[in-house]
Amino acid sequence: MTWHLFGMIVTDWGIAANNRGENEGNINTLQKILWKDVTHTCVSAEAIRRGLRRVWAHAGKDLRENTPGQQENFNPEKFLDDDVLGFMKPEAAKAQENDKANSKKKGTVTSRTGPLNVSRAISLLPYRCEVTFNSRSGDRNRSSLYGTEIHSTAYQFGWAITPSALMKPERIEDVVTGLTQLGAVGGNHGRFLFDFSPQSIIFRWTQDFAPRFLYCFEADGDRAIKADKVERLVSRGDIKGSELWIGGDIAASPLGEFLKTKTKNARVYRGVVEVAIDLLKQIKQDLNLK
Repeated sequence: MTWHLFGMIVTDWGIAANNRGENEGNINTLQKILWKDVTHTCVSAEAIRRGLRRVWAHAGKDLRENTPGQQENFNPEKFLDDDVLGFMKPEAAKAQENDKANSKKKGTVTSRTGPLNVSRAISLLPYRCEVTFNSRSGDRNRSSLYGTEIHSTAYQFGWAITPSALMKPERIEDVVTGLTQLGAVGGNHGRFLFDFSPQSIIFRWTQDFAPRFLYCFEADGDRAIKADKVERLVSRGDIKGSELWIGGDIAASPLGEFLKTKTKNARVYRGVVEVAIDLLKQIKQDLNLK
């Protein structure tokens, strides 16, 4: 049987505002999606993956993207980002002048599907059309008016990875550690300060191929984080309590109390860092990693 790691992160509360990114007219916009028939803001998986690369770069990991002269030399054995996140390089067919045979040749694609799959992050609260209006100076005696969409919320997102799909399975430690240290996400959404590190985190280390608990977080009337969906899944036997590691504020929620009192071997920790450390011990044991 193959081991799989699934996870869900919910960030702390913050104010999202895309000050210098996408815009409609003179309004700087946030990305939005209809979630359960209500408008929510969202952040792309690509932006989160970019943020993860940034964490690895600060930690001094071997990344192709940050290695001079290696941007086009894909090497998942050597580079962490090529192994975990994958790559694709399409090339057109090289045709010589007046060579009709070569002109019909197809191009080639050098690619690797990254074992790490990341979901789009969705706001915990609906977007209520908050906009601030501002002005900036231009030429002498001239100024321009612009608006910025803002959203006071927390975001939740999930991921999935099968360590055996990595060229070096021991890199699962870099994945878990990097996700717990995630700061500002990349792309346009990296232009405002929003802490994407976990306020609460749920890991599932299992031989089940389906995650089952994606987008499990909710906010109650006092904005306290809860995950009733996970409790229901454990209660009916779809997820075993022994497969779960949870940490952060969620440990003090009804889910945390349920796992501590009603299940066997569920790991419940007050801290995000300590739950990741304990999980990695179990992963290394199950995969016979050093």
